[in-house]
Amino acid sequence: MKFGISSKISMLVGSLSAAASITIGLVLHYGSTEIIFDQSLDRLKYETNIRSVQLLNRIEGLSLDALYLVGTPPISGIPRSERNNGIDPQDNSTTEVWVKRLETIFAELIRAKPTYRQIRLIPIRDGGRELVRVDKIGNLIQSIPQEDLQQKGENQYFKKAALMSPGEVHLSDISLNREYGKVTSPHLPTIRAATPIYYNNELYGVLVINMDFRSIFKSLIDSTPRVLTPYVTNEQGFYLANPDINKSFGFDLNHDE
Repeated sequence: MKFGISSKISMLVGSLSAAASITIGLVLHYGSTEIIFDQSLDRLKYETNIRSVQLLNRIEGLSLDALYLVGTPPISGIPRSERNNGIDPQDNSTTEVWVKRLETIFAELIRAKPTYRQIRLIPIRDGGRELVRVDKIGNLIQSIPQEDLQQKGENQYFKKAALMSPGEVHLSDISLNREYGKVTSPHLPTIRAATPIYYNNELYGVLVINMDFRSIFKSLIDSTPRVLTPYVTNEQGFYLANPDINKSFGFDLNHDE
């Protein structure tokens, strides 16, 4: 079959048009893919930054509360009375009275901050045995009796806080709460803010606040758009928060998720 010049030109133009259309289509496809990728990346950055700010604000507030408590009168009244045969020379308050006052302050702060689960005053003497401890158990806030107080001198948060200067706060890693060496049930993801207590320029003890991260992590996951999968890991890559709760805290629960 022979083609005239006009047919050949028409075929050539058609071929060039088809090639151009394909080229333009590919450019538009890859260009739009890149735009979609950039938009998705921007959204991920935005959502991640929001969640990061929320977590950091909670932790900053925890640190400030620890420093606030160190400045309350019972924190100096207790060692002052202890060094004067149990009677404060400034106002004749006994050590027991100062302890009760501090228990009240701890309880009211826990009442005001629903995520706080425990506040303790731990002197350095007697292996770091707790002197004042207030716990939130369910909806009940209670002072722990003397016979149930524990020695915490071997805990890393206690040791690290004891090496700090006044006004500094040590923040522990987030881990599951333990009592008497065992993970408590239900599981309580906990961060501990620990700050040193000095009296007459000498280290007296450490003040510790335990913050429960369950509701914080739940809010983070629930408020993340469904098209995204939110999770939080520690530096070792273990999940601290994950939509599948069975994957969290492998380092505490002996699994490798």
